[in-house]
Amino acid sequence: MGTTATVFLPRTSEHAAKEELPKPAKQEPRAQGKRVLVVEDNPDVRSLTLALLRGLGYETFEAADGKTLLNVLQRSPAIDLLLSDVVLPGGMNGRDLAGKVRQLNPAIKILYMSGYADNAFSAPTRQKGDTALLAKPFGKADLAQAVRNSLDEEPTRT
Repeated sequence: MGTTATVFLPRTSEHAAKEELPKPAKQEPRAQGKRVLVVEDNPDVRSLTLALLRGLGYETFEAADGKTLLNVLQRSPAIDLLLSDVVLPGGMNGRDLAGKVRQLNPAIKILYMSGYADNAFSAPTRQKGDTALLAKPFGKADLAQAVRNSLDEEPTRT
């Protein structure tokens, strides 16, 4: 009663032993001590985004809308990047928030995120140096690269 299994494995050859191992996957860009403020009205998306950013080593702050954002900015240390949804409740969209934030911190970098990427920035609303957009849904690698690219971008002169 029972089962007997026999497994035949090939011997390693000298040629197989000399083959290179596969290269590890490319590492996501890391935080380098930067602070990111995430403005997103959907609590699930906000929580996931914050968790991914923390996993990459960023110090994070959060807000669900424009009113909360302004309170966070007054209480928080210098923020390096504003990561904001384009469509927000309460009468202020991501572009409006970015304008107010830039009045308080002209050096802050801006990265928008939207599930409506095709229509997020129409030609009349587009501003020079202010159109970095991360399309939702996004994965950790996409988020890491978009944040790093935004942080590394040269400041724009207005």
